[in-house]
Amino acid sequence: MESCNRCTESRARLAQRSGYVLVYLIVLIALVATLGAMMAPALASASDEAKVVDTYALLAEIDTGIVTFGATVKTTNAAGSTVYPGGIHQLATEVTTSDQVSCQNAQMTAKAAATWAAAGPFVPMIIESTGLYTPMGVVNDMVEHPAKKDSMFIRIPNADTALVNRMDNLVDDGDGGSSGTIQYGAPAGDVVDMLYQIGYAPNFTLKAKC
Repeated sequence: MESCNRCTESRARLAQRSGYVLVYLIVLIALVATLGAMMAPALASASDEAKVVDTYALLAEIDTGIVTFGATVKTTNAAGSTVYPGGIHQLATEVTTSDQVSCQNAQMTAKAAATWAAAGPFVPMIIESTGLYTPMGVVNDMVEHPAKKDSMFIRIPNADTALVNRMDNLVDDGDGGSSGTIQYGAPAGDVVDMLYQIGYAPNFTLKAKC
């Protein structure tokens, strides 16, 4: 009889301890969930900031490469003007006489190809003819330079609008989409085409003419 009483007491103590453990686990799970919910916005913000900073670093590499290309290759088109690469892949891939210049109405000369072979590449990364992947999207290969008095741009189509605004704040102190290095129009939903103006630094003079 005494043995049975002890068994009953042991079971009761075990059940009580199990109850404590269960309550402890429930409280712990609730605390973890609450902390996760509190930290989620901060983590998301940090992730977005990293995407913008990493993308800007890549765009700056392309910018420097295009400016250096123009200063180094010094090829001329039919009008006798300094020209720049027609596609960003030309910064990483040796040009030929079948490659177009930035104005898209003339081709590289044999002199340009020879100079590129001696001086290139002009960026430290591989760039495919389909463009360059960045955390904010793919940079189009084409260097946009439609007319002799126009600026040169590279484009990330359908970039997240919130990230583009962050980029504008980082690079241009949030001056809006109509001026500065980072330019963009009205968003289509949550996305917008982002343009990065090449050589926007005050000490850079665009020498290319179309």
